[in-house]
Amino acid sequence: MRRIFYEEEQHLKNSQWLYIFMLVVTMGAMLPLITGIYWQILKGEPWGDKPMSNEGLVALSVSVFLICCLVTWILFSMKLHVIIDAEGVHYRFFPYEPKWHLIRREEIIDFDVRKKNIFSRLGYHRKWLKSKTMNVNGFAHLSLFLINGKKLKLGSNNPEGLKWAMRKLIPKNEII
Repeated sequence: MRRIFYEEEQHLKNSQWLYIFMLVVTMGAMLPLITGIYWQILKGEPWGDKPMSNEGLVALSVSVFLICCLVTWILFSMKLHVIIDAEGVHYRFFPYEPKWHLIRREEIIDFDVRKKNIFSRLGYHRKWLKSKTMNVNGFAHLSLFLINGKKLKLGSNNPEGLKWAMRKLIPKNEII
């Protein structure tokens, strides 16, 4: 059985502000279309200067609703899971990288744990195939500098625990 030094799972399921935001966005996108369906299909009056067909209006409304639902599903299913054990750093970021990835301790040149700046973004970001950033709702991040020249940033809500686990994995005197 492996000994886990650190484990964290981040998700947006408990973010009420995001639920409200997505509801407002969906309603803002759907309200004009619902108005158009009411005027054009139910009342029989053309909606707009160049009205589209009834079928086109319904298809557009359904498409916009499905896109809003898909974006909402992606946001609320987003989950970053990080495990640090004696083998290395394991991570996965659902739905973008659903399989577990392992960065072995031998691949890590250096690491840094620090609080993020105010402009850090939510989600999965790549920069010129040299760095990846994955963050859901953490206020700090672990930066891993790898032997192959790449950099990986993983968001965290527990910077002290993360720092302790990384020092346990790679004592500072072993860093190349």
